Amino acid sequence: MQELKLATSRVCYLGSFDPIHLSHVSTALRAEELFNEGIVVVVCRNQLKDAGFFSLEERVSLVRSCLPLTPILTAANYHDIREVATTARVIVRGRRDEADVAYFDTILKFYSLEHLREKVIHINVPEHLREISSSKAKDLFMKNDVSKLRHMVREDIVNAMKKKSQAFYCCDE
Repeated sequence: MQELKLATSRVCYLGSFDPIHLSHVSTALRAEELFNEGIVVVVCRNQLKDAGFFSLEERVSLVRSCLPLTPILTAANYHDIREVATTARVIVRGRRDEADVAYFDTILKFYSLEHLREKVIHINVPEHLREISSSKAKDLFMKNDVSKLRHMVREDIVNAMKKKSQAFYCCDE
């Protein structure tokens, strides 16, 4: 895994970020404030989810556009996710409600990482961002409700979604 040392003894924010949205950005910035240090964002290919709207490489690029000063790692498989989680000093997750906590418990169990539960810090998402999720952003995009989508993701993410969709439909004949 590339630059695993970067994650060692660090605060790591693991997620799929497909796509990255305002709640993700808020959680990353709040984690940096809370721990008074930089964090490492780990873009994961979560085996509990579908393949995703964006490729892992595209997601890294989009995260970099939203958090340009934040180091980014990728965890493309079961082994990578386990290795990053094990070496991190703290694992950060955004918490909109108890379902987020329960979902991450499911992830820990799937990756046989239940013993790391005490390393996980769930950062409460500000109330005005609690309705935001990557799933909702993708749903709004597929329904062509870009006006609501713009309240969830930055404009460059909206444009990346449009570009990805055009490329998909352009070649789907």
